Amino acid sequence: MRKGISLVALVITIVVLVILTGTVMIATLGQNGILTNAQVTVNEYNKKAIIADINVKIQTERLKRSINGIYTIPMSVIIPIIEEQGTFNNNILKLTTTQGVEIWLYEIMEIPLEEYATITYENSILTVQTELINNGYRVQYTTDAGSSWGLYTQAVTIQEETGIQVRLINETGEIVSNTLKITNGYVEEVDSNNPVITIYPNGIGLAKNIQVTITALDDNELANNNTYEYYLSTSSTTQTGGSWTTYTNGTAFTIGTNLTGTYYLHVKPIYDVAGNTSGNVVSQSFYFDNQAPTALNVSVSQKTTTSLVISASATDNNGQTVTYKYSKDNGETWQESNTFDNLTAGTTYSVQVKAIDTLGNEYTSNSITATTVYPTDGTYYASKGVNSPRLA
Repeated sequence: MRKGISLVALVITIVVLVILTGTVMIATLGQNGILTNAQVTVNEYNKKAIIADINVKIQTERLKRSINGIYTIPMSVIIPIIEEQGTFNNNILKLTTTQGVEIWLYEIMEIPLEEYATITYENSILTVQTELINNGYRVQYTTDAGSSWGLYTQAVTIQEETGIQVRLINETGEIVSNTLKITNGYVEEVDSNNPVITIYPNGIGLAKNIQVTITALDDNELANNNTYEYYLSTSSTTQTGGSWTTYTNGTAFTIGTNLTGTYYLHVKPIYDVAGNTSGNVVSQSFYFDNQAPTALNVSVSQKTTTSLVISASATDNNGQTVTYKYSKDNGETWQESNTFDNLTAGTTYSVQVKAIDTLGNEYTSNSITATTVYPTDGTYYASKGVNSPRLA
């Protein structure tokens, strides 16, 4: 009977283990399993990193061109930048990276519809020709400046030119291109994108000062009457403790010199020629430390006839490690050791100490006198013509 019960218990145990093993495998390897989700997370991270890298290079190229008065960047320039990451299919506008990550062009930037479609409005007929319609995209148009949109399938008769706009959507209905409008028979872009202000680096942990670059960019053209100014403030919400200062767009400048504490860069709004604005931009926190260690205490902790040992302690208000340098000649020469050897017996020295924090901020103490011990064997006193020994 006991054997029968044991056998049944063993079978039940095996069944439970099988079920648990299957559950663990599903949780680990299934569609929503741990490994699957981890892989998705890694792919998403790689995707974002690749998109960011491409955009930095595109914006850098855009800035270079804007210096020469060119405010557009054609796909003939953008595609080689994208292809640094892998293979770009110009028919469906999709990048497949060398790691196998798939990225659509519209995930990187707006599709420039003017480069992939021919749009005409003649004799009250709107015509849109693009191969993208055959590759998963659809064209929308409006006759009332965007209040309502219809799906373009063939040439359409529109009596009034005013308000005609065209754009591209993907299969899920997401807007993936810029918007083009008809003006006096010409096709031009509807500029609804705001200028972008970037601050680099955007905040820093701890430094005496830092070089910062503020860059204002726009898909088209920035207005000529912009005021390029920043305010280094002790508050992230208001401008306080500083003043408005002019900067040159895209050129590095230094902030933080002689300052200690947390600061934020406030940047005035920038406008483009269409009236779009970047809005107010505030950086992450910059923490500066230009304060030397304080409360430096110096004393002689040990002395012999030929040596002095100096003790020093200081406080750094910002929690940095403090190191020390020592001088026995009133600051003319310095050493890192707190012990002075090979000194002359019975001689007084002027000792100073420097307290230095991690960033190099330093405080130098006032001089203290330290005298080596007088000898007790009479040699010193005889050389000085002294008959009675003197104790240190």
